[in-house]
Amino acid sequence: MPSAIQLPKRDAPSLIYDGDCGFCRFWAARWREGIGGRIDVVSYQEAARRFPQIPIERFRRSVQFIDRAGLCVEGAEAVFRALAQRPGGGGWFFLYRRLPGFAPVSEGIYRLVAANRPLFSALTRLYLNLSGESAPFVLTRSLFLKGLAGIYALAFGSFALQARGLIGSDGILPLGTTLAAVRQAYGVSAFWRAPTLFWLGHSDLLLQGVCWGGAALAAWTVVATPTARKMLFLWSGYLSLVSVGWDFMSFQWDALLLESGFLTIFLAPFAAAPQEAMRTPVPRLLVWLGRWLLFRLVFFSGLVKLAGGDPSWSGLTALTVYYQTQPLPTEVGWWVHHLPAAFHRLSALAMFAVELAVPWLIFAPKRPRLAAFWILIGFQFLIALTGNYGFFNLLTVLLGCFLLDDACWPEGWRREAELLQALPSSRFTRWPHDFLKLREYRSVRRPPDLGAPGWPGWGVASVGAALLALSLFPTAAPFRIVNRYGLFAVMTVRRPEIVVEGSMDGERWRPYRFRWKPGDLDGRPRFNAPHQPRLDWQMWFAALSRPEHELWFQRFLIKLLEGSPDVLRLLRENPFPAGPPVWVRATLYEYRFTDPAELKKNGNWWKRKRIGPYVKPIRLK
Repeated sequence: MPSAIQLPKRDAPSLIYDGDCGFCRFWAARWREGIGGRIDVVSYQEAARRFPQIPIERFRRSVQFIDRAGLCVEGAEAVFRALAQRPGGGGWFFLYRRLPGFAPVSEGIYRLVAANRPLFSALTRLYLNLSGESAPFVLTRSLFLKGLAGIYALAFGSFALQARGLIGSDGILPLGTTLAAVRQAYGVSAFWRAPTLFWLGHSDLLLQGVCWGGAALAAWTVVATPTARKMLFLWSGYLSLVSVGWDFMSFQWDALLLESGFLTIFLAPFAAAPQEAMRTPVPRLLVWLGRWLLFRLVFFSGLVKLAGGDPSWSGLTALTVYYQTQPLPTEVGWWVHHLPAAFHRLSALAMFAVELAVPWLIFAPKRPRLAAFWILIGFQFLIALTGNYGFFNLLTVLLGCFLLDDACWPEGWRREAELLQALPSSRFTRWPHDFLKLREYRSVRRPPDLGAPGWPGWGVASVGAALLALSLFPTAAPFRIVNRYGLFAVMTVRRPEIVVEGSMDGERWRPYRFRWKPGDLDGRPRFNAPHQPRLDWQMWFAALSRPEHELWFQRFLIKLLEGSPDVLRLLRENPFPAGPPVWVRATLYEYRFTDPAELKKNGNWWKRKRIGPYVKPIRLK
């Protein structure tokens, strides 16, 4: 075991390294950032005169740590004692002192590394970063905020095109009726159960104002300075729509946008002057929260597939039917469906690797974290290529920005960000940052790339934090700031489709054609993302359910009988332009992809088989 030297007492502890060793300088830079201020991190070339009792050879041999009592230790013990100076960093030193065999093994590893510094220096730089110093997050923060504002603009704009037909006064589920039902069911607590601006009024004018106003504010935020006030307005506006949208605004990406948007209220700077807004440093706690959100989204999407007990997932056969049975497939998905079964099994295996293994790299040091970023980007690209999921894929990719720092962006972008960061900022623009760096958060001031040994613990801690968040879910649920995630826990193996028809005499029936969902057999599967046709999506869910369980579908048929212009605008074609039909009905079919030979022969992308009536012919009294 290394020998200790007793020196005079000191005001502050010191960590002394070999300044001629590049490997030592690398780690000293990281320690200086992570525990600097509590410890004097200095090279022995600077400190040797202050400690004549320590031989120069000892300095060259290993790192030295001198505590306040004057006790000087070296090697692994010095490293562990130094790490113990920061809150929450005493775990390694506890093992060093208490776990039998840990001390000699760690000292042996230290000697091995010290004897091969060039090799381990190259490995460390490859694994962690090009330099020992962490890059700022100023540019990444700016790009993330503007990106999220862009997604808000898409989400608001997409819903604005459908709002009157879905929840307007003459829509399928009028928001005024919805709020009245909530008020009757919950009384005063209804305002908490459904937090929305529409308690102030529920006219179509206000509905369109919130939709288009939100889209305009979001677009302005993209080109202007994103501030906390703007992000708060955007979050409040979208929450107002989700709270009254019910079936039409109940998708996981709506919840994900609100949870991400709530986080950005604190990530965005509070600034009195827009030109000062982006100069403030980013609290590391918020960076970690963003990574935690991304981890929960991806990891639990994989976990629910296994926990759901669906044999198609455990047997790796789910993707043999997924491309055909997903809500709104694309033409690419049509072609991928016809690839060999072995390809689909390998794809399912790769998907589980991405969703269950890769998320742990989110909390790893920089290089593995970058690998996770590119893997997740590629995964989302493939999903978007084969299916339409609104803005979900874009939002997931954007959350990947939390895995990057400013050094990851092109040099020209970094140079501009560095100029912004160098400008002086007012105390007003800094106060949120200072608030979020209170003493209790100092242990997470730097994310887990402080050192390689500690990063797996952040993944484990994130699972615990996720479980804690889910325990708070009932309280936070109305505000969508903590949500459950996990798509396709059970794979749909068949594709039932509802064909809605109208008739003037009950004998001759004409179909209503939807804009995006399958209907005509020669209808090519098309791309519509990032727009989300919410009526078409709900038709997919309704086909998997029973009509008596789908109140909105019953209302939809009534609106067709009434000839509601707002509802008819949601469709691609109204077969009764002169006036509404007397009768409507809904028939259930099973749709399947044709094969390339049949497509070439008759131009049909789909084939179908009648299952039976979904809703028998009805008319208005």
